[in-house]
Amino acid sequence: HLATIIFIFTALISQSQSLETIIQKGHELAVLAVAVSPDSNYVATGSRDKSAKLWELSTGREVRSFLGHQFSVNSLAFSSDGKYLITGNGDQTAKVWEVATGKEILSVHPDKERLTDVVFDPKGKFFVTVGFGGKAVVWEFPYKKKLKEFPADGYTGSSGGIYLAVSANGEWLAIGEDNSVANVYKTATWENAY
Repeated sequence: HLATIIFIFTALISQSQSLETIIQKGHELAVLAVAVSPDSNYVATGSRDKSAKLWELSTGREVRSFLGHQFSVNSLAFSSDGKYLITGNGDQTAKVWEVATGKEILSVHPDKERLTDVVFDPKGKFFVTVGFGGKAVVWEFPYKKKLKEFPADGYTGSSGGIYLAVSANGEWLAIGEDNSVANVYKTATWENAY
């Protein structure tokens, strides 16, 4: 009788907890952006299919998708601790995601045109967005308070975009513009240094 009771109990549990199989097949359209996590365990990809995906480097397995953008994911970056992923998009938004869960932490709409780059401060105090709307915006993290705006030209040359870099010590922000100029700012004062 004990075997019958165990069988019935197992059957009841299996009916109450259905298994769901998810087939992970990668992106459906071109990959536009890639970033490797600071611990070198993951790579994130952004695509024209409006998604970002997290991949485990040791196995090549797709870990999760980050869904919520309305257009192509043009840029992405990990925070220096690897806990967050920021994505920039053609729908003029940047979103910050919790890597461990895939949960959207915050979203900002800094521009009236598509974003071309996003970057985190290595110290985790701010992130920066830039796009074809003529400005780079510095946001306090995680509060999404706008700290500073800088002019940024995306149309003078080839209209190839505007790109960002923050130094490893977090003291410098560089903005490479389409007008053949790179501006460098001191993050302590936000003064243009070069």
